[in-house]
Amino acid sequence: MKTLIFALCLFTLSAFADNIHMKDGTIYLNVKIVSKNDFAVIFNYNGARASVAPNDILKIEELPYDPKVASSLIYKGVTLTEPTVIGPFAYKPKTNEPKTIQPNINFILLSLLSGLYAIDNFQQSSNLTETIDNFKKLKLSTKDLEKQNGTKTIIALTSSLICIVSIVIALETVEIKATPTSLSLLYNF
Repeated sequence: MKTLIFALCLFTLSAFADNIHMKDGTIYLNVKIVSKNDFAVIFNYNGARASVAPNDILKIEELPYDPKVASSLIYKGVTLTEPTVIGPFAYKPKTNEPKTIQPNINFILLSLLSGLYAIDNFQQSSNLTETIDNFKKLKLSTKDLEKQNGTKTIIALTSSLICIVSIVIALETVEIKATPTSLSLLYNF
């Protein structure tokens, strides 16, 4: 008799799914809550384990479970069906709407300053090269000048790289994708 009651309880628990409504408007649909405690509500989301803080939950709806329907997430009005990271590196779904590119002014300023600094260091390196050639004609020591020239060249190349990277970031041609196990930067041509 106890086995029958236990099997019946287990059947009724597996026959239900949950919709978790968060205070920020995010909704997890058709998920199975695995455990609850004072610190986290842990649930299955399309084969992945996810957790949320109980203080962030507005309500939990219990509904009949349909195994044919995948779990989904409604985040800022967009429905997502894959496990997704929400936060500073949030998944940005692709839409058919034209994208307006607005350059990030801070990175444009950084690009401008690093470009000017690179030009200045390349000019100083060029002047040092001429001075080294003149010192060699006079058979004077050029060891210190060559060291300075190498340093100026490295600084100029580094500043050039910072300039290029800043332009790319400012024009938003780099896409950042994050999952719980990886972080990738993709350059869109």
